[in-house]
Parts: sequence; C-alpha cells; structure tokens
Amino acid sequence: MATATAPSRRAWRTPRRTSGRAAARRGSRSGGRVGGDAKEEVLFDVDRGWSQDVWEWSEDVDECDDGWDTHETHVERDEQESVKLADLDVPKRLLARLERSEARQKKLEGRKTAHRTTTKRRARPSLRVVAGKARGTRLVAAEDSTTRPMMENVREAVFDMLLSHESRHVADAAGGGMFLGTQLRWLDLYAGTGSVGIEAMSRGVVEGHFVEADAWCVSHVLQRNLTIAGCKDQGVVHTLTVEKFMENTRNNPQVAGGTFDFISVTPPYPEADFTALLDMLESSPLVHSETVLVIEYPKKAKDQMREMCGSLVKFRDRKYGRTRVAIYGPL
Repeated sequence: MATATAPSRRAWRTPRRTSGRAAARRGSRSGGRVGGDAKEEVLFDVDRGWSQDVWEWSEDVDECDDGWDTHETHVERDEQESVKLADLDVPKRLLARLERSEARQKKLEGRKTAHRTTTKRRARPSLRVVAGKARGTRLVAAEDSTTRPMMENVREAVFDMLLSHESRHVADAAGGGMFLGTQLRWLDLYAGTGSVGIEAMSRGVVEGHFVEADAWCVSHVLQRNLTIAGCKDQGVVHTLTVEKFMENTRNNPQVAGGTFDFISVTPPYPEADFTALLDMLESSPLVHSETVLVIEYPKKAKDQMREMCGSLVKFRDRKYGRTRVAIYGPL
C-alpha cells in the first residue's frame, strides 16, 4: 500500500485545518482524492528558515499518487516570539534535532561576539608628513575604521591655503619654502592620528594640543606619531571627548594654555552635528578675533556650514571628492 512520506529535509509538523474547497483544489493538483477532513501541515526547516505547506488526507491515502503539495515561503525568526514546540506534539526526534541546531547557532554567535570583543587592535604605517622638518616621516593609523585621518592631498591643500592667506609665515632658510610662524599655537579636535597637528608643528607651529577620546588610539597611535615625528615635547594630549574639553575650558581657558591661533576640526562624520560644533566654537574662549578654523565635513552637511562663526568669516570652502573643507578666519 502506497503511503505519503515526508521530504528528506529536516522539519517538524503542526496540523491546522483548511477549508473543504481549498482542500479540494489542492487535492486535485496533487492527483489525490479528497476524503474526510483535510488537514494542512506546515513544515519549518531547521537550518534554512523556510516553510512548506503539506496536505495529508485522513482517508484513502493509499489511492493518492502523491499526498504532498509543497511551496516555499520565507519566514522570519524571532527569538522573542518563539513557538513552544512541546505543546504542538512535535515528534521527539525532530524536536531533538531542532534543539541541536539552535545550540550550534548560539555557539557560533558566541564565537563571533568573542572574536569581535577580543580581536587585538593594531596600528600600521599609512600616512606621511607632507612638508617641514618632519617631511616624509611615516605616521601610523589604526587598521580598523575607528579613526578617519585627513587624506594627504587634502592636508597639503589646506596648508597651502593657510600659507596663502596668512601673513604669519616665515621663509625656510634651508629649503626656501614657506613655514607658519614659530610663535603660533594649534588645537587639533578629534585628533585621531594627530596628522593635522603634527603637520602644523612640522611647519613651524610651536605648540600643539590634541583632543581625542579613544584611549587606545591615544596610547598606540597618537603618542607614537608624536614620538616618530620628533614633536613629543611640543605636543599636549587631552584624552577626553571634545564636548568635555570645551566645557572644561569654558570657564578656565588656561587649562589649555589660553587661546589658539589655529583650530582644526575633523570629526567622525556619522556622529557630527556641525551646527552644534560651530555654536560651540563661536562661544569658546579658546577662539580669539584672529583665530583660523579648519573644518572638514561631508558634502551632505554643506547646508550646516554657515558663512560666519562669530566674527570669523568663511573665506574658503573646497571640495575634495566626497570631502569638503571650510576655513574661517579674519578678513
């Protein structure tokens, strides 16, 4: 006597009733004769998360050429709304198979989580100082995407614009190039690798302050770069968020040594609110009437970059691929 057999794929069944008319249509497609009450069963594949509708006839199954009529549909798995399999009369063999599969999945997810949390962060040489006393020095950057240093060609263009605008520069006796004045102070916000501030000190700035919240980046990247470039004695590192640093200096700017002649801002794009950044700089006692602001931002934030930041005027706004740089300063 011919009997209907389940597909070879791992599955479990839960019966549910279907209407007689629907059963008749499906029975005709499967080549079987409808008799008695038809039951529809849904198979949930353990490994692949798809389902099959299966119709099994309660009477005269031996006269059916094929008691299975299947179609695949995708189902969403939601752990918070898991089905209580034991209440659905699932065969013990299939239930055990499902439990083993879930255990394997949890074990795999645990390994992935452990890998993400224990993977050692590393730094590698990836940048160079463009000009100045440390010209050609290779700086390191984190291999992951936690920092996004200003590209070399953008950095070079920024300093060219600063030198063309500023009267505070001197001739380099050795190379004939133009350097920034030696009595100037630079503040590098969201410093990351410190490449912008180090470039400034290489070109003559006497003192650079670096604000970076990532402690690992400070100890393994920023401090290392200051040493490599020979700027360790000139650099001061503040390991805290930019917001906290600005708050600390609001009532006592001497925490950072007073005002700055240049302030560079290179924030991580997804987290940055450039309107709030400009407001914070506009009210900061670290900014004086001659301060020059260099702000790197994405194209989509162009509307946030207003024409004035306090008494400072935006005199440059250049595009470099997907990156833009705005420079504010005195007229």
